[in-house]
Amino acid sequence: MSLRPMRSFRSLMPATSYQDFELQLGPRAGAGYELAARTPVGEARGAFALPLAAANPQAPAADSQDAASAQALGAALFQAAFAGDTLSLYDASRALARRDGSGVRLRLRILAAELARFLGARPQAQVLVSVVVAGATGVLGQLLVPLLVAEGHEVLGLTRRTAGAESIKRAGALAAVCDVYDLDRLTEVASDFGPEAVVHQLTDLPDDPACIDDAANARIRMEGTDNLIHAARMVGATRLLAQSIAWPLPGAGGAAVAHLEREVLQARGAVVRYGRFYGPGTYYPATPPESPRIHVEEAAVRTLPLISADSGIYRIAD
Repeated sequence: MSLRPMRSFRSLMPATSYQDFELQLGPRAGAGYELAARTPVGEARGAFALPLAAANPQAPAADSQDAASAQALGAALFQAAFAGDTLSLYDASRALARRDGSGVRLRLRILAAELARFLGARPQAQVLVSVVVAGATGVLGQLLVPLLVAEGHEVLGLTRRTAGAESIKRAGALAAVCDVYDLDRLTEVASDFGPEAVVHQLTDLPDDPACIDDAANARIRMEGTDNLIHAARMVGATRLLAQSIAWPLPGAGGAAVAHLEREVLQARGAVVRYGRFYGPGTYYPATPPESPRIHVEEAAVRTLPLISADSGIYRIAD
């Protein structure tokens, strides 16, 4: 089988390394699909069948399915494939990684053409499973990271503070202390991890809205965005998703938002225009703000299928 070459993994946090758990799905085998696993603790071959609700990816409308439908099929694939010997190997690999102080990186390849087409990928292309989240301790990022982990993605969260790294690791992800303005460090960290996707959830907003520094927030939307795009290009990431806003800003703030959106779209990434966040941890914990608005927990859930969305502008608001 043709597999992506393994990368060495230099330290992001002390004594952290990676072992690859490689899973290949397809081609068809009777009523199901062939399954092959190569893992740090052994290999396995077998077959699996999708649940009936997801078992017809060859339907004529498959090529036009939306991102949410593709995400649902992806979840069904994981549930069907991670069973029996494969699940046992995965559990054993995780146990070995814990003993070694390392991590397990899941690599997934879809060889069945109809499944790949439904998921918006080319046959023999990889489904996104390794994701860098910049701004992983922000209001939205801290909710998005555990959701990505729960769906089977291997996640690296970036934060500027050691305390933030600890909270990311408690959510089940890897963590790196990294300032987005340090381009060399950012590129090194991204190269070590080798992500398929980069998620830009960076803002520079204080806990107290009275202390907002408009210039600092504009800088992160401009220079921070430019550095993330550069790092994504250097490591060959195939997906880029960036946080924007669904309401107009005047002056330099508006120019910074326009810069972010223009650069992300030119990089063939996806821009998500969010309404004003409300709910726990936001500037509006109890009373919703004026429209456009979105509860921050709903925003996180609705962001998940956009990890694999085509380049374009998406809106998440009530």
